[in-house]
Amino acid sequence: MKSRREVLGAAATTTALTALPARSVRASQSAGTLSVSVTVSADWDAPRIRFDYEYDVPDSVSSFSISAMPSGFTVESDGFERDGREYVWDGTDSPRQTVFLPADSSAVGDSLTTQNWGYVAADSAFVWIPSLGVSSPDRDLRDVSRSRSFDGEGVATSSFAFAGPHTTVREFVSDAQATVVVPDAVSRDIDTAALFEELAFQQTHLSQRQRYTDTALFLLPRERISPRGMASTTDMVVSAAAVPSGSLNGVLPHEFAHVMFGTFGGGRMRWLTEASAEYYARLTLFNRGLASFTEFHNGLDTNENYDAGYTDIVLAQPYTWTGTSAHYRKGSQVLAALDAEIQARSGGDRALIDALADTSFPLTSYQGFENAVARYAGEPMDDWLDRYVNSDGLPGVPADPQYFVLPGVSRDTLDISTTTDATTTRAATTDTATDTGTSTDAASGSTPGFGVGTGLAALVGGTVAALKRTESDE
Repeated sequence: MKSRREVLGAAATTTALTALPARSVRASQSAGTLSVSVTVSADWDAPRIRFDYEYDVPDSVSSFSISAMPSGFTVESDGFERDGREYVWDGTDSPRQTVFLPADSSAVGDSLTTQNWGYVAADSAFVWIPSLGVSSPDRDLRDVSRSRSFDGEGVATSSFAFAGPHTTVREFVSDAQATVVVPDAVSRDIDTAALFEELAFQQTHLSQRQRYTDTALFLLPRERISPRGMASTTDMVVSAAAVPSGSLNGVLPHEFAHVMFGTFGGGRMRWLTEASAEYYARLTLFNRGLASFTEFHNGLDTNENYDAGYTDIVLAQPYTWTGTSAHYRKGSQVLAALDAEIQARSGGDRALIDALADTSFPLTSYQGFENAVARYAGEPMDDWLDRYVNSDGLPGVPADPQYFVLPGVSRDTLDISTTTDATTTRAATTDTATDTGTSTDAASGSTPGFGVGTGLAALVGGTVAALKRTESDE
């Protein structure tokens, strides 16, 4: 499906960016639903970022508590009493909290990293918005509805907030509204139309597992983000130096794949989160004609001698690859080979993307993954998966383009040549990825690929830094 441009003022091009109002979606209360609205603002005199949390409590709910803020935040509460790591509602009508994140807080730095909440500078800021856990013994509390808005010059989404001068451009991509936010501090021209085309391609040719009605892409100056890309459940933040995508640069398609597929838990299927994003980022580059088949294939297909560490890697056992890049590199190679296997066994009727997009299978479990693969391959593949996922085997990737041309893409538009020096191409791919800083693993500080690594745990917990810090307001 082609994207539909929302024309408000000027066209979204390199030279004519139109400033639009920040996104604000207010929650509507229903029976048994606790509504939490967060208004973000900036105090440049401090400087600091302010979060105003307002709670609309339904009459049917008599008690609830919220988790305390992580270290580095200060909190002022009205209607709550602190009890250890929780704030307990005291029955006050319209309870609220005001939370401050100052520039000198231990929770922020000079740039956004996988280890902090963002940065707060003299005239701009980018931060994760804390999504506080809500608990209640009251069975009448059935749901929690959350909304975000920005008061002043800035943008707030479900996950992120940017404060400061910026330009916002919106476009409908398939059935979702996509928003691109470009801070004035980004010095290079940004062709937002090309970025929307990238997102539209993935939404058109890949089946998504996660459902969303809007997504946002924040572009930050290169010095304000390390690694070069992160994603939440619906939104992305990428270095402006990493767009648009190219043959050896798939940061944006990697992060958007995270939005489309989500995460796969922290157990035996933890590897699938980064493996799927890495594989489909590379597949996207090839199918958009940005990379030749040789570049695509050699970026995925390695061997035991190329990385000796792979001989001891078992993807279903995370302790064997913590501190390595195996969940990106070996993981994406296994998925490429598995994709070809599913297509071969199903007579070309099905592919790996069908298994990943089928939400009836719980892919956070190894058994669920086995069942999904069997469903779309047309037969059990337990032995294959045991060899390459549940033990240390490393499959080869077929050097046949037929398995890697997405539906709706014409082979005539692609470079499907397969005759190059594989060793040379592999080295070039790795060096380029490393030199441009396309990724960092939050747990280990390693490695290649296009994306952010386990910093993507933010998809599950609401914020990456929440997993790293003890909750307190000191």
